[in-house]
Amino acid sequence: FSMLISTISSIYAQIRQSSMSAEDHLSILAASYENNINQYRNLIKSTIMNEHVQAYGKSRNTVEMIKNNWKVYMVLRDMMNIQNDINFMTVINRNMENYVYCGNFAVSQSRFDRNFENDFKNSIPAIKNGTLRMNFSNNYSTQNHYSLSLYFPIYSVTSVGKQNGYVLANINYNEQLNLENTTLYKNPSLYLVDTSGKIMASKDANVLGQHIDISDRLVGEKGSFIAHGDYVIYQSVGKWNLYLVNKFPISDLARYSIITVIIMLLVLINLIVLSLLFTRRNVKKLFKPFNKIVNKMNEISNGKLD
Repeated sequence: FSMLISTISSIYAQIRQSSMSAEDHLSILAASYENNINQYRNLIKSTIMNEHVQAYGKSRNTVEMIKNNWKVYMVLRDMMNIQNDINFMTVINRNMENYVYCGNFAVSQSRFDRNFENDFKNSIPAIKNGTLRMNFSNNYSTQNHYSLSLYFPIYSVTSVGKQNGYVLANINYNEQLNLENTTLYKNPSLYLVDTSGKIMASKDANVLGQHIDISDRLVGEKGSFIAHGDYVIYQSVGKWNLYLVNKFPISDLARYSIITVIIMLLVLINLIVLSLLFTRRNVKKLFKPFNKIVNKMNEISNGKLD
């Protein structure tokens, strides 16, 4: 019985160790992704602070916008040279109708002019208690390619709280954050999702834009739970409304305990066999004198008195 308890304790300890290792790995990934996406945020912030972007955003007529058009374009071009995975950047005027576009492909290919309103409408807050918004979609592609759009309000540097349009950065986010399988488990499903459960990054490009059915259980900074036969571990990406989710079959947790379990079971079986042999031998010794008496009594009853 004590051997059985020891075996169970050993299995539990190894499963817990495997689980903690996966949690630590996810935490390291989350810190790396937070640092990566913060670079885009800082880039947009520096764009907003530019005097020409400020002037264009608050322009009230066409003459004022045309005056800053080219200068704003050059600012956007410089920013895109810093981050070469940006598809395009746009400064949108306060009237939400006029804009300056700078991209690696034409407006007709990005479909910005046709899909901006719908994409912005479907965006969600990107940071907890912040005004930056984001949307991961295929709206800005003619080839069904998914990308991340960040919308940052152009707040006036002279009037507190006054908003003058938006700066948009559209990013090849899934290519930038290619999730590699570096976990301990054989068949993990590793995703980057937003708070609605929309998959933004995965090794399987076919699941991009789809929603995981466990998004309602992603609460707090981190956690774990069991769902649909899988063990799920999740970790928030800093202050961003993003989660890294790693799920894998429950059986994988005990994969590294199999050898230990087999050895413990073999030892247990050997002990049981030895115990049975020892008991049988002792029983024979115990009953040997009684067998002699019984045999003598049988001989007397048969008339053998000598």
